[in-house]
Amino acid sequence: MIRAQPEKSVVVKGSDMDRQTQERAIDLICSEIDKGVPLSELTSTVKKTLELEYGANWQCCAGSGFSCNITYDAGKYIYLKYNGISVITFRTGSNCVMEVPKEWLR
Repeated sequence: MIRAQPEKSVVVKGSDMDRQTQERAIDLICSEIDKGVPLSELTSTVKKTLELEYGANWQCCAGSGFSCNITYDAGKYIYLKYNGISVITFRTGSNCVMEVPKEWLR
């Protein structure tokens, strides 16, 4: 007897990527998760692939739950959940200029 696999759906929790970049990131992330690779390999592959295709300074975090506060380049951020795994990937540093508030230095 063949059992139907539950349908896996992507839930994009936040993104400011253009459609083409977003679709590429989703395909890449879901493909790695479907392969069952360890999270460290998933994040490394996503980072390296996006850097090869879109330039340097991509970051990727993945897990079943985490909290973060980031600064990222405009148009270079996506946060999604797929098959119980949350993934955030973003590019930073290529055009970010930020003055650190003095109260942060205490």
